[in-house]
Amino acid sequence: MAQGDRRSLYRAQTIKDAIDKNRRGYCATICPKTTEFARQYLAYVAANFPQLNPEPSKPRAAGHNWIHFYPIPSNKQVRIIHQIYGKSVKLQLLGQAENFEQARAQFNGLETSGFRIVKSGKSVNVEISVPKINIAVQPFEASMTEIETALGHILALHSEAERSL
Repeated sequence: MAQGDRRSLYRAQTIKDAIDKNRRGYCATICPKTTEFARQYLAYVAANFPQLNPEPSKPRAAGHNWIHFYPIPSNKQVRIIHQIYGKSVKLQLLGQAENFEQARAQFNGLETSGFRIVKSGKSVNVEISVPKINIAVQPFEASMTEIETALGHILALHSEAERSL
């Protein structure tokens, strides 16, 4: 009987701990390298390409390496993302998968430049591969060649979004 009580107390404590942890929510561990890389990248874009409307800089966890741009500031359903570890740049049209053929027709001029137009869940992406950047070992200044290549594609997507949407 005593063992049953101990087991019940243990299980009750485990459930209580899980409930308490859930109430606290997810708490990311901030990565100084990722945060600094993103801060420098966003500051560079804001200073040199303000029309891209980069997201505000904020603390980032390791692996949080998507840099967001908003080509139509009034429409947060349209965004451009540089997925650094994913080695791609994408124009995302959120919630537009049902209008895939229309989006494909709007952006088909980019396909000849190497961009792909694909459905992704409920969205449509216009995407292209870009050079790899390893934030963990490659500081911002040493990544300028790769960043400039990515920004060239981001500017093309921005111009196309302004024209087409």
